[in-house]
Amino acid sequence: MSMIKRISDILTPPPFRRHGKSDEHWRTLDYEEDFNKQLRSLLKRLITARGADSQELAPLVAQIRRLGGEKGLYTTAARMRIQLESLPQHLKEGTPCCTDQAYRLAADLILQQLLKEIDAIKTTDSPLGPHILTNYCTDLTDCLIDGNDVKRAIEIPIIITDRLLWLAMSASERKEVFLGLVEPAIQSPRELIEYSAEQRLEKQQRQQALQRGEKEAPQTQETTAAPYQTWDMRGVEAALSYLHRFQDCCVTIRDAFLRFDRVPCVSKDEPADQVEPSRVSKHLEYLKGLQSIAASAGYSGFLAMVTEEAGTLMIQLDLEKGRAILRTAAHSYETQGDKEREVTLGNIAKTRYKKAHQLYIKSQDQVSAASVNAKLALP
Repeated sequence: MSMIKRISDILTPPPFRRHGKSDEHWRTLDYEEDFNKQLRSLLKRLITARGADSQELAPLVAQIRRLGGEKGLYTTAARMRIQLESLPQHLKEGTPCCTDQAYRLAADLILQQLLKEIDAIKTTDSPLGPHILTNYCTDLTDCLIDGNDVKRAIEIPIIITDRLLWLAMSASERKEVFLGLVEPAIQSPRELIEYSAEQRLEKQQRQQALQRGEKEAPQTQETTAAPYQTWDMRGVEAALSYLHRFQDCCVTIRDAFLRFDRVPCVSKDEPADQVEPSRVSKHLEYLKGLQSIAASAGYSGFLAMVTEEAGTLMIQLDLEKGRAILRTAAHSYETQGDKEREVTLGNIAKTRYKKAHQLYIKSQDQVSAASVNAKLALP
C-alpha cells in the first residue's frame, strides 16, 4: 500500500470514530505530539530488541497495546505502519523478527477494532458495510504480509467469517447485514495474498538466479534491498486453495441462510429451563435447519457452532441427549481442525481442537478428549 494511502488512513478515521465526535476532534487526537513521540520511541525499542524471544518484547508490546486502548486501535495501527516505513534503514537491517512483530501487532490492533465494529452491528446502526470491511481487511492483510506472516493472513478471513456466521445465527433482524459481509471478508484478503504470493515468488526466483550467477537475471533495485524472509510457496499454495474452497462453502451457506425462513426463538442468554417448551422446540427446529445448511455446504466449522448451541440448550432439559449433541459438535470442531492442519493453518486448527477438547470433557467423553489433546501437542 502506498504512503499516500497510509496517510489517508490517518486523516480519515474509521467509522466508529465519527459517531458522536467530530472529525476535527479525531484529527487533533491523531496528531498529538506526545502520542507520536511515545509510539516512535516504543517502536524503535521494539525492533532493536535482542531477538524475537527477548524478555524486552512482552512489556513493549503491552505498552503499545495500552496506547492503542487510549488513543484508538486503528489510529495506533495506522501510525505504526507509517513510522515503521520511515525508520532509518540501519534500524531495520538485521532485526527482521522484531520488525515483523511490529507489523503483526499493528494487524492485531486493526483486527480488534474490526471485530468490535462487527459486534456492534447487533445493537447499533453501524456504518460497517462491504466497502468499509474490505478496507479494513486490506489494511490487515497488508500488515501481515509486511510482517511475513502469510499463514496468519490466510487465517484472518476465516476468523472474521466465523464471527459473522455466529452472529447471524441469533440476529434475525440483522441477519442480512452479517451475511452480506461474508464474501467481502474472504475475497479481498484472498486476492491480495494471491497477488503478493506471485510477486514474492518472482522475487525469490530472481534472487536464486542471482545467486547462481545467471547473466540473464534482471538487475533491479530489489536485488540490493535488505534481506527478506522467503515463503514456503507450497504451503501457501495449499492454504490459498483451502481458502478458495472455504469461500465457496460460505457463499453457499450465505445464499441458503438468506432463503431460510425460520427465525431464532431463544436468546443465547436465556436459561432453557425458564423458556416455554414450545419456544424451545421451535428453536431446536431452527437450529436443525441451519445444521442441514452447514452439512450441505460442507463446512464443519459452522456445523459445529450450530450443533454446540443445540447441545447447550438441550443439556439443560435432558442431560444425556444434550451430552450426545455436544459430542457431535466436538467431533465437527475436530474434523474442521484436521482439515486446517492438513493445509498448515496450525493456529486456527489448534483453536478448533481446544474447542473440541472442552466439549468432549463437557460431554464426559474422556477417550476422545485425550485423543484431541494429543493433536494439540503436535507442532
